[in-house]
Amino acid sequence: TTSVGAIVTDNTRKMMFFLKQEAREKSFEIYVKTEQEFNIEKHRLLCQHEQNLCGEFNKKKKQVETRKKIEKSTAINQNRLKKIEAKNDGIIKIKDETLEGLKNMPKTDAKRYKKTIEDLLVEGMIKMTENVLLIRCRTDEKDLIKSVFKAAEKRYSEIMKKETGEQVKCELRIEDSCLPDTSAGGVILTSADGRIECVNTIDSRLDLAIQDLIPEIRTMLYPSV
Repeated sequence: TTSVGAIVTDNTRKMMFFLKQEAREKSFEIYVKTEQEFNIEKHRLLCQHEQNLCGEFNKKKKQVETRKKIEKSTAINQNRLKKIEAKNDGIIKIKDETLEGLKNMPKTDAKRYKKTIEDLLVEGMIKMTENVLLIRCRTDEKDLIKSVFKAAEKRYSEIMKKETGEQVKCELRIEDSCLPDTSAGGVILTSADGRIECVNTIDSRLDLAIQDLIPEIRTMLYPSV
């Protein structure tokens, strides 16, 4: 009996040792697997965080680059606008100085101004081809303007005869209303019914001349630009 009991006890101890050993091995296996999974997840999270940081960095970098490009473009445009304004100021200054000189032409060069008025009248008459035209001018120039009516009417008839072969006449009359005193002079021709108008003032002709000469004026004022 003692021998059998000893055997059972020994087997029991062996079994308990085996179970404990298996439990330890299983526990270690679980620990290793858990540690591996933890390291894998930690690595994944670190990589994801790194990617997020890189993405945020690249986003911020692009924003900075875009802002710098906008600032550079804005600075270039502002510089261009300043140059354009400077050029325009130069052109306006030339125009104002020229206009001031033209305003004084009746006094400084009356003969030339009288011929200019005649040319403006004839040009307007040819454009409008009316039998009667009303002429608007500055109040202080009415007598001067009327003094060239006959010459202008004669030149008009001669030109029309040469161009059309017909005898065409046009009568010029001073209009009651006048150009403002601020005007540099010249004339506005209006049909008798008031429906057609030809503006041939010194101011308007100077504007046309300036527009045509802007490239040359800019080159003259700013040869290096």
